[in-house]
Amino acid sequence: MPYDYRHVRDAYDTLKDAGIVSESLPDWSAKMNAQTGSDDYAAGLHDDWIKQASVGVDRLLEMTGLPQLGGAIGSGVGELVGNAEAGERIGADCRGWLLA
Repeated sequence: MPYDYRHVRDAYDTLKDAGIVSESLPDWSAKMNAQTGSDDYAAGLHDDWIKQASVGVDRLLEMTGLPQLGGAIGSGVGELVGNAEAGERIGADCRGWLLA
């Protein structure tokens, strides 16, 4: 199953920060797809500033602890209706409830 943009971006940024990767994300993604014989890294082929900004917002929110707090609250609410796991996933999606 192909990785989503965030997972591809995180892997790429980790390798780039370590000095292992020097090419662009689209070039690296194409190389990884060729090496693995898959399209697992296809999300990185079409990189743009909107996707980069979205990941930046996600990372900032994660640093605040809001996703964990939202997940805990959502889990409690979900438990009341019989689905704590779904409540946790919904509560952890800070961008969804912050931008609503």
